Amino acid sequence: MILSLEQLHCYYGLSHVLRGVTLNVSEGEIVSILGRNGAGKSTTIQAIMGLVKAQSGSINIAGTTINGLPPHDICRRGVGWVPQGRRIFPHLTVEENLRVATYKDSKGRQLALDRAQTLFPILRERRNVKASGLSGGEQQMLAIARALIGSPRILLLDEPSEGLSPPAIREVMKVVREISVQGTAVLLAEQNIRAALASAHRHYLMDKGEVPVVMTTEEIQKREDLLVSYLGVAARMPVELGASRRAGHPLAENTPEPSRTSTEAGRSA
Repeated sequence: MILSLEQLHCYYGLSHVLRGVTLNVSEGEIVSILGRNGAGKSTTIQAIMGLVKAQSGSINIAGTTINGLPPHDICRRGVGWVPQGRRIFPHLTVEENLRVATYKDSKGRQLALDRAQTLFPILRERRNVKASGLSGGEQQMLAIARALIGSPRILLLDEPSEGLSPPAIREVMKVVREISVQGTAVLLAEQNIRAALASAHRHYLMDKGEVPVVMTTEEIQKREDLLVSYLGVAARMPVELGASRRAGHPLAENTPEPSRTSTEAGRSA
């Protein structure tokens, strides 16, 4: 297990925003957190990164508890983060954006840069272009490539489809699946149901800081009532089911069986 959250509780002042969130992600797996605005998706990602303090519960990376560690230490333990809104450096070139993510004394700097630019050929082509001159999709690819520089074991993506055109979303999600096939786990927080269902193996439906439902993509397709209930939308759309499995995904034969949990299990005492 690469990532495990157990009964995580977080507050903003007196507001109880995460109420006993429990989730896990295995090596090479893509998992989504689905929910409306304010459901707690981004807070969950930020808590993992140490940007929001967990009042109780545990956050584990590869079996090691990281509660209380600063973000830079969490990154060094194998966690990559692509924040909502991308947060690239607009006045730096593509290559400069990637280089700031490398350590000054890193022997593998050029290898890391080459890997990122191989995964995103458009970035190699536009390496001398200022980031502000990139399209929204290219900026998202740059943000993902920057997060991959440290060769993380798990990549956290916060609303990766936000503000992108449908073709750009498809391209970004295609790369996310490729990253997963190469062995990097992915946890993405999304409102875009089409993107999440086309990419992730399992889905945690979040509502008011709790996770009442955990389901596979195939199961969600049969329970549109749940998406309507928790997200206000239906999943009746063409979805590339099992796209990463067809590409030889390491979890093709042994993806963990999901279970539906009670909302009461996540409530604080």
